[in-house]
Amino acid sequence: MELDILIRGQSNAFLLLSDDFGGVGAATLIADLQKLLGFDGVNDKIRLTADWYTPGQQTVYGGTSFIGDWVQRGTDGSWQAKSHEQDLLNYIAKNPHPQATETAVLWLHSEYDSLNTSLTKAEWESAVRTDASWVRKGLGLDAAHSPYVFVSAIPFVGASNATTQAIRLGMEELSADPSFGAIVGARDLDLDMSYKFPTETTTLNYGSAHMSKQDTVQTGHRLALALAEEWAQYARPSSPVALAKGNIADEGPKVVSATLQDAATLLVKVAHDQSAGFAALDPQAAGGIGWSVRNAAGAVTADSVKVVSADTLQVHFTAALPTDGVANYGYGYGRLAAANQPGEGNAVYDQSGLPLWTSAKGVALSAPTPARIALGTGSDTLVLRISQDAYQGSAQYTVKVDNVQIGGVQTATALHLSGMSDTVTIKGDWGVGSHTVAVTFLNDALGSGPSADRNLFVDGMTFDGVAVAKGAAALTSARTASFALQDSTAIPGSSTAPAPAQIALGTGSDTLVLRISQDVYQGSAQYIVKVDNVQIGGVQTATAWHSSGLSDTVTIKGNWATGDHKVAVTFLNDAWGGSAALDRNLHVDGISYDGVAVANGSAALVSNGAATFTVHDTDQMFA
Repeated sequence: MELDILIRGQSNAFLLLSDDFGGVGAATLIADLQKLLGFDGVNDKIRLTADWYTPGQQTVYGGTSFIGDWVQRGTDGSWQAKSHEQDLLNYIAKNPHPQATETAVLWLHSEYDSLNTSLTKAEWESAVRTDASWVRKGLGLDAAHSPYVFVSAIPFVGASNATTQAIRLGMEELSADPSFGAIVGARDLDLDMSYKFPTETTTLNYGSAHMSKQDTVQTGHRLALALAEEWAQYARPSSPVALAKGNIADEGPKVVSATLQDAATLLVKVAHDQSAGFAALDPQAAGGIGWSVRNAAGAVTADSVKVVSADTLQVHFTAALPTDGVANYGYGYGRLAAANQPGEGNAVYDQSGLPLWTSAKGVALSAPTPARIALGTGSDTLVLRISQDAYQGSAQYTVKVDNVQIGGVQTATALHLSGMSDTVTIKGDWGVGSHTVAVTFLNDALGSGPSADRNLFVDGMTFDGVAVAKGAAALTSARTASFALQDSTAIPGSSTAPAPAQIALGTGSDTLVLRISQDVYQGSAQYIVKVDNVQIGGVQTATAWHSSGLSDTVTIKGNWATGDHKVAVTFLNDAWGGSAALDRNLHVDGISYDGVAVANGSAALVSNGAATFTVHDTDQMFA
């Protein structure tokens, strides 16, 4: 079996083949491809076909652009073959090779076209489609047996970013079109591009016009991987491709999502192609070389990259990112190196040594999926909407209702800049009346620059389906924001107001009866009772609501002598939330002694302290 590769293009196609580097790039392509397919090079072989020296039938010609030097629009608007294209077609006609089962057309044409600032994707793609129809007609092969194999995109000095992107988009669209038959065989942004022909200056100049020797080897190896998978159906038993069932590592990690972690940081997810994860990053890759986020207003570049997991990178940028931005790796000219520095080794690579890539159109930024948190049980529903400005980690917080913490420490997910919020749904049984919700921001952090600030936002809240007035707050430091809400629904199974308590204390022949009620706020009122400065029982807790008109009944028995006695009721735990509705008070609604109402026997205790009453005993005590 024979599988042919027809090489076409300009000077870098020549360097892949020529004696300048001993043809090592082409030799690498053939040797690696035959090894992957299990070809012995005799009975089954790869045949490289090209011509750069025979006048009138060259497939490679340096210093030429495909559109303009090879093809151009005629007066009628249709594509016309110019002399270099005609030379290519002449070569095909004069060198038939019917033994070849397939002929791949290896395309290294992008360099001079990338200088053409008026070239569009549609124009480039139209020209290539026309070219393919001519070439395939000359080969006598259909699209399925003559795949176009693109090298995308050789970073050529002086290239237009927009035009290079247009060519890449065209390559990717043609590769995605099954009827056309094409693959992107090598992504080559990590080249040195440092070779000089003898006619050029001999000063080493990275990022120039021509591949280095090692560049051609690297490109040949990547092309071999891509073609081996393309030609998997021809692989011999026990070959690497056959053993892998036709799916080998040939593409490198593809970026599939770029999610905002904070204002200036992305979590970038990739889909690996038969690789276990990332290789270690070199200093250039770790320094963010090649990454950018772009929108209509401009571009933001990266300054650091970290491997987070086998399929995730953390990429930090020099400024806040636009939420409508698109992430690119190697945009435009794209060489992954600083000016006049080597490019090989500077990409983010997988463990197979293949570079990471984004599609030419980039990857739209996405915000984290807002969290949905459910806490507690009960008949009442409190819903908080929470977001954050993340910086060096996410904001953390706690929620308390009436000073009781609900759940543990929570971590915010939604980013405030995205306009989305986490939803925290808290269930509970809170009685009729006023209640306080407290949200406490725990881990404020501040760096340098406006995007280096961790904050927490309460974007709003509802209680039992009703929006809470003044239910939003921006917590820009570690503090607590408090909110007042009113519950108008009774706890299921209870009356609107709780049943008054019946409390019995002490023993004896005399009976002191107190009627006690309260204004509830963040818990019930507590108090003690003393007679003649002697405390009767322990600390008591009021139950009845003063607003209900009902009272607890506290019956105290004792043996008190004939005469006056002092009764003191001391309120212990006053609380105030800033309004009359948020105020804990204690009320002595009345007193009787031995069945007789005590004059002036009521008091409203609106702060901690004692209310004192005088009772008179007329009974003589008997031994």
